[in-house]
Amino acid sequence: MPVKYQPDYIYLRYVKLRRVHVFTFIQIMCFVLMWVIKSVKTTSITFPLMVITHCLPSVDLKLMKQTLEV
Repeated sequence: MPVKYQPDYIYLRYVKLRRVHVFTFIQIMCFVLMWVIKSVKTTSITFPLMVITHCLPSVDLKLMKQTLEV
């Protein structure tokens, strides 16, 4: 993939591009799920829980990044 389409971050050199795309897809699906939960009045009480669960994949990415840097 040309450099102009992807930033040159150190962790992107070691992680397969497919894995990056899967992670992005998971984030988008979580966002859609949060929007649906927020929109439905009977389930809107669980919206804060969905926000918390959405943050977990980004924490996982940070841990993976730290592991690669060692």
